[in-house]
Amino acid sequence: MSLSVVLTIVSAMSSFITIFLGFMFIFEHRKPNWSLPRRIGVAGACLLVLIALSVGAVRSKVFVDKERLIGLREIADSAYEVKDYGATVKLMDWAIQYNDNEESFYRSRALAYKRMGEYRKDLEDRKKVFQLNPARELNHLAMIEDFVLLKENRNAEAWIREHENLPKGPDEKTMFQFFDLVCTILDGQEHSLQEKEFRTRISQYPLTKRFVEKWDWQFILTFLDQNPISEQSKAAIRELIQVMKDTGKAP
Repeated sequence: MSLSVVLTIVSAMSSFITIFLGFMFIFEHRKPNWSLPRRIGVAGACLLVLIALSVGAVRSKVFVDKERLIGLREIADSAYEVKDYGATVKLMDWAIQYNDNEESFYRSRALAYKRMGEYRKDLEDRKKVFQLNPARELNHLAMIEDFVLLKENRNAEAWIREHENLPKGPDEKTMFQFFDLVCTILDGQEHSLQEKEFRTRISQYPLTKRFVEKWDWQFILTFLDQNPISEQSKAAIRELIQVMKDTGKAP
């Protein structure tokens, strides 16, 4: 048996174990009244179904309908909710094997990658979402933030310039302007006029409460804490975030 075959088997077994444990974790939280043997049985059955689908797909003898794949995504989303991001990634890997044109699969996997700190992989999935649905405005924001987290400010600014006329929603337009300002600050450039324009916009078009509560500000805040950035720049960006959050909470 060749080394490549051995590595393939080990990789497959690792994926199966991760998915099985993910099912167990989900059932433990979603079905706490189930006995351990029942959780093991159901998790094993789910895994066997996935293995059967995988084997059939490889042999090109099975057609997996969209509803079944959407159901798989829902399981992956449940794993995400209980913070089992590894299981979410593995499940979406499987789903994408059967349908690589379903944008929701890439979005689910991208969210998990981001929680795992895999910003490059998150960005690649976001690019795929853009190819499949370029009009999805929130996806642009996630991509721009990924560029910032990867310290690729020029790429972030280039993306903003290329697509700044795309957003129609006021929240998305404000966030485009926010990330543009963040890049300027991180690059150590003069930003007083740009900041004045942004503050004028946020006073005229405050973020909606729904957006403020839904958007995860912690990624940028953690980035500021973990990287060698001047205290002045950190303070400026933190203040801007707080201003946006405060205006979003206003009645």
